[in-house]
Amino acid sequence: MCFSYKAFDLHDSIEGAWSRVKVEDVLQSPNKLGKLYAEIHLLRKLKHGNIMKFCDSWVNDKKRTVNMITELFTSGNQRQ
Repeated sequence: MCFSYKAFDLHDSIEGAWSRVKVEDVLQSPNKLGKLYAEIHLLRKLKHGNIMKFCDSWVNDKKRTVNMITELFTSGNQRQ
């Protein structure tokens, strides 16, 4: 299950989107885990005005989640 939240970077004073994926959900299949890491790797490398900007990602061992911070889209949602 993936959750998305609106985030605010106090250091740079910009809004972003914080997405959190439960590790148990992607460990159901090696393909799912591989796709998640491939998406993170791809987003880190992409730099284009029409593609959402990727800021950072990390794993929270205590909550067993993978977290990603991206540019915030103000209309619609990230799944559209």
